[in-house]
Amino acid sequence: MSFFSQLQQNVVVSAGNSSVAALAAGATFPGASVSTLGVVGIQVNLFASQNCMIYVDQSMDNANWDIVDTFNYYAALGGIGFTVQATASYVKVRVKNVGAALANPLRLQTVLCPIVEAVPRALSHDGNLQVGVMEIHGDLDTHVAVSPMGALRTAEAIRLIGSSFTDTFDLNYWIKTTNTGSSSSSVSGGVMSLQTNPGGGAGSGNSAVVNSQRVARYVSGKSNYLRMQISCPTVVGVNTKRWGAFDANNGYYFKWDGTTFFLGCRKNGVDADVASGSFNGQLGNTYSPTVNITTYEIVWTNRTVWFSVGGIVLHSITAATAPSVATPHLKIGLECTNGANVSNNTLNCLVASINRNGQLLTQPQYGHISTLTTTTLKIGPGNLHSIVLSTMPTAMGTITIYDSITGTGTVVGIISARAPNTSHSPTSVDFKGLPFSNGLTIVTAGNVVDLTVIYE
Repeated sequence: MSFFSQLQQNVVVSAGNSSVAALAAGATFPGASVSTLGVVGIQVNLFASQNCMIYVDQSMDNANWDIVDTFNYYAALGGIGFTVQATASYVKVRVKNVGAALANPLRLQTVLCPIVEAVPRALSHDGNLQVGVMEIHGDLDTHVAVSPMGALRTAEAIRLIGSSFTDTFDLNYWIKTTNTGSSSSSVSGGVMSLQTNPGGGAGSGNSAVVNSQRVARYVSGKSNYLRMQISCPTVVGVNTKRWGAFDANNGYYFKWDGTTFFLGCRKNGVDADVASGSFNGQLGNTYSPTVNITTYEIVWTNRTVWFSVGGIVLHSITAATAPSVATPHLKIGLECTNGANVSNNTLNCLVASINRNGQLLTQPQYGHISTLTTTTLKIGPGNLHSIVLSTMPTAMGTITIYDSITGTGTVVGIISARAPNTSHSPTSVDFKGLPFSNGLTIVTAGNVVDLTVIYE
């Protein structure tokens, strides 16, 4: 009987593909070609102070680098280590600094191993591979939950407010909150454009602000998210562009003044900005918008808000002792405002919507009214399902429904009710979950109608 009493691997560090030299912004460490004959695993380890792209290039002839595996390195997440299987005769490892500053420190090590398995470098805390379905980790640094009965918790995205654009400014969805001087807010060719001075002239300090007509209702236990596609033409003079989920009082936004990019929270009309250079997300600590169409997203709960660009988190804010906004029920907002400047600055938006991660409807509640009175049933946005008329008078009674917290303001509808005879049956008016933005107030007048309002 024969056997191996000892087996020792000849594991070597590839000096030409390892480095501790600082790397300038935009620069690339080129790596050096090395043979992989007798090598199975290429193990790459990197720590750097800036975001980087890692390229593991393989070649069959040491001339044409046909096989390239690309990996993202996010400085905010710390060091990374991974294994690539050697399938060709030669390999080199390149690292490009895609951050905005010098990568210092930078520690790159490439190890060539004769025997290796290309699996995650560590197991999870439950002893599973990191790719195990028991641990699905989201890009917002959150985990998918599984119920006690084994069901995976999922959330359907429901559009609450907003729309894409056609060729007309739709006043059913949008309101020109501010248009000072010769500024304009218009829609053409599927793009909404806010311009400060499209006709030229001597007017300065012009401002164009657009908001959604309605408020996106926030429901506890869910999250709302804004999604916009924005183009920022070059800023001329003093100008501020702002886009996000905000109005004059509250909300979250991105902001660009042509020099510095900001993220912000507005609470009761007071702004708190975070400037580029202080961002804490995976995209890096700095960011500047371009004229290219870019997707911006803001996701929020009662406590935390995440700002993303192109699907990658740029920054997150978690409230410590008080929320960052006075209400999580927010509108869509767009703003283009000049300072002491007569130039025509423009902000372009291709689509804007606020969505809920979760079902549209929640458990309804009811209110019973049996006198002539003004009754406020809900403060803030919600949905009206139906009104059941249980007892009606022989003479006319009226029921006025307001999207308001008082018996004035926007009228949702007016119901006139009287009994056709002495043996009438209860009647129901179906509002099909009609959304209201400000509140729900019922005013009964004329003669008493006994009614029950079902709403959420």
